[in-house]
Amino acid sequence: MRWIRRISTVLTLGLLVQTGVAADALASSQAGKTPAPQIPAVPAASSTEAPDEASALLAARLQGKRIEVTKARTETATLWANPEGTLTSELSTGPIRMKVGEAWVPVDTTLVQTPDGKVAPKAHPEGLVFAGGDAGVTVGDSLPGTVPAPTPAATPTPAATATE
Repeated sequence: MRWIRRISTVLTLGLLVQTGVAADALASSQAGKTPAPQIPAVPAASSTEAPDEASALLAARLQGKRIEVTKARTETATLWANPEGTLTSELSTGPIRMKVGEAWVPVDTTLVQTPDGKVAPKAHPEGLVFAGGDAGVTVGDSLPGTVPAPTPAATPTPAATATE
């Protein structure tokens, strides 16, 4: 029976340490003593992303700011761990990023000319490319099923008159 008591004591102490109760009790019992000199802590590099929910929640709590869970990242969704221990999911109606190889890159619709003379966005999830050519429509043509715009009446051109 003595070994059961020892195991339960060890488990209880483990739980107390894990929840921080023992640390608080230790700090309050040493309140009257002179504190030991503190070594200046080197600030940890802050990060805005973590690979999984558990590490993101811990980092968010320690840094006091929200941290992105990269494992949950998709083209249209972003999962955030908040400092208070909650998770927030932001969903977009369209793609905000795309996967290129193993990396996620933001969608960038800035048009650039490709080496073969075509025009394409810098990063588009559907691989959109505008090629040259004539589609049979010119600027000013009306679309099928629409009424053409009225043409303005011809305006007379001013005639030059000579005055002496």
